[in-house]
Amino acid sequence: MKSGGQYIIKSPAWTKTYRLYTVGDIHMHARGCDMALLRQTIKAIKEDPRARWIGMGDYFEWIDIHDPRFNPRNVARTAFKAILLGMADECIDEFVELFGPIRKKCIGLLQGNHDRKYSINYSRRVIKEIADELKVPYLYYSCFRDIVFQGRGRSEKFRIYAHHGAGSAQTKGGKLNRLERFMRWFDADIHIIGHIHAKLDDDVIELGANEDCTKLVQRKRLGVVSGTYLRTYVEDDDESDAGYGEVAAYEPAPLGSPVITIVPEGRKLGVQKD
Repeated sequence: MKSGGQYIIKSPAWTKTYRLYTVGDIHMHARGCDMALLRQTIKAIKEDPRARWIGMGDYFEWIDIHDPRFNPRNVARTAFKAILLGMADECIDEFVELFGPIRKKCIGLLQGNHDRKYSINYSRRVIKEIADELKVPYLYYSCFRDIVFQGRGRSEKFRIYAHHGAGSAQTKGGKLNRLERFMRWFDADIHIIGHIHAKLDDDVIELGANEDCTKLVQRKRLGVVSGTYLRTYVEDDDESDAGYGEVAAYEPAPLGSPVITIVPEGRKLGVQKD
């Protein structure tokens, strides 16, 4: 776990909405990865002056010819060069080219389970290498990270707890239960998890009292499951094969990145719906 420090937004528009995109479980190089949608997300972040983003892990499928899970019929045709000529270097270059235009809006990159397995097998901390290339914080597998709005002699801090995610829940209730466990275990204003390929959110209202216990106060804590860009089911042809999601009969996944909305004035938190 990483105590990730602060990402400071100076001279904010206090009453305006800031948007935090939760970009993860992309699985680039898998045949089912929706690269067109990913490019739309990057474009939206680039064009929005109040947009920021966090990388939630599993950016690539990371399965090459030395991996027993390798199935050439499940690989995007554009990925064979990376697989055959040195996956790590090709992937790092590809990620930096894609996300370089929005690197200054990145609050950090988490590692996912696919990233971690490849790093262990090849003794390369590939996500740290990507973070170093982009000059953004590497946030390990889970982290705390503060977004701080500063200006006009005042400051508002929103604490984030982010974890790539774990488990294999298939029902909506099971996935929400997984999210709510993280919300109980870790003290933060915003909780973000990935891995389970869903777009879900929940909130909890905590009731307490002020410092001298003379007035009731409440605090909203928000939880979000960060989505995916990997289709569960892809139209097959003579050259392709069923992916692991189809073989396991997973629910079709909603694609894209949930967007957390933050209004510094009044500490308003929400989730932007499609």
